[in-house]
Amino acid sequence: GFQLARIKTPSGKYLFILNTHLDAGRSTSDRKVRAEQLSQILAKVKQVTAEEALIVAGDLNLRWNDPEDRALLENFMADLTLKDSVRGTQSEKGWPILDYILYRNGQITSLEVLEVGEDSGFQYEDGALSDHPALFIKFFIN
Repeated sequence: GFQLARIKTPSGKYLFILNTHLDAGRSTSDRKVRAEQLSQILAKVKQVTAEEALIVAGDLNLRWNDPEDRALLENFMADLTLKDSVRGTQSEKGWPILDYILYRNGQITSLEVLEVGEDSGFQYEDGALSDHPALFIKFFIN
């Protein structure tokens, strides 16, 4: 599933934020389910967001270095004209990046990435809370 929220900024501008966690696993059937989930998200987002600014964030369980996963991600991004804010981000522990923060500007609202990286605060005394790094982003919304 996913959540889609329309946010009004203090300056009166709007943007949409979508949060999701796609199916995990590395099998062909897992990839098929992720493709179906992305199609469902795509249909709803195109119907609701029109040309407004959009941030898509979540655990997509897509590995950039896997050609089939990359194709799913690139097609999804192209269909919604999204940019990848975390490409090139490296985990401190060398873990794969499975979370993504994708975004696009709207007709009225623009998003400028100020900072993006791994949030090392999501740990407890014995180690990380997940099997892959938590990411953060700071936007300037204009």
